[in-house]
Amino acid sequence: QASKQCTSSRIYDIDDPSISYTYQTIDDAFSEFLFGGNATWHLDETTRLGVTAYRSQTRFNVARGAHPRFSDSSKYPDDPTFGAVGIDGGTVLGPVELVGEGSFSLQGNRAAVARATYRPASWAELRFGARHYGRDYENPYSRATSSRVETFGLTRRNQQGVLAEVIIRPIPRMRWLTRADVYRAKNRPGFYD
Repeated sequence: QASKQCTSSRIYDIDDPSISYTYQTIDDAFSEFLFGGNATWHLDETTRLGVTAYRSQTRFNVARGAHPRFSDSSKYPDDPTFGAVGIDGGTVLGPVELVGEGSFSLQGNRAAVARATYRPASWAELRFGARHYGRDYENPYSRATSSRVETFGLTRRNQQGVLAEVIIRPIPRMRWLTRADVYRAKNRPGFYD
C-alpha cells in the first residue's frame, strides 16, 4: 500500500550528516525545450480560422539520481512531455463579434472557450462568454479566461463557467465596468489524486 504523505524531490545527499534539510531556490534547476507554431487563415476582413500546436519537453538539471519532479502546485505537469493542439476562430456579424477556441492536451484532455461581444453604440459594449476546462487539462501556456481557483497549479483546468460584462464609456478616458462571473469546479481533487 502506498504511503499517503506530502513529499517533494530530495536534492541533497541523505547520507551526508553535514547537510541539513532546507527549502532552497535553485537557479537553472530544469531545462525546457519547446517548439510549436500557428497558422491563421483570414477568409475576409472580419473572419479568421487558426490552428495552433506546441510540444514541450522538460528535464531536471540537478539531482537526477533522486528522480526530481515538479510539485503538485507547480504549473508544469508531472509528465516531462506535454503540449496541446487547438483551433480558434472569429467573425463579426454587424454589431456582434463571435470568437471561440477549442483545444486538446497531448494527454487527450479538452478545453473550450467562446465569447460574444455586442456593441449597440460606440459608448456601450456587452460581453457574454462560456468556458470548459477538463480536470486534467495540462497546458501551462494557455492564456484563456478563467477564475483564480487552481487545480494542480493551473487556473485553466477543472472548471466550467459563464461570464457577463457591461462596459460603458460615457466620455473619453472614463470607463464603467460591471462583471458577473459564475463558475464551478467540476471535480474536487483530493491531495493524493
